[in-house]
Amino acid sequence: PTGYWVYSSPAVADGNVYVGSEDCNIYCLNSSTGTKEWSYTTENIIDSSPAITNGILYIGSNDGHLYAFALSNSTADTMASQSTNSLPFTSIAFDLIACSVLAVIIFFKFVQ
Repeated sequence: PTGYWVYSSPAVADGNVYVGSEDCNIYCLNSSTGTKEWSYTTENIIDSSPAITNGILYIGSNDGHLYAFALSNSTADTMASQSTNSLPFTSIAFDLIACSVLAVIIFFKFVQ
């Protein structure tokens, strides 16, 4: 159990389940036993679904930050590699602009 509601879908990798909760925590749970391997507290609720790519767990919080955690098979390594810093705003802004441009191109291609 988490400290409050879970509205997001979980992500599963390397024998662990990752999920955000309305109690402001990101949880890593053992997929076989359900026991908590680790958790990380953000400054607001988490209702977004986590994504895992290239060994990195990404999850957004309603505190306005995107968190990234390097994953490994060792809980100690995972805890040591966690970063309390969010991704730079410029990186997120660039991604949003690129997605917006792509959406406009697709829109005009299908409207005409």
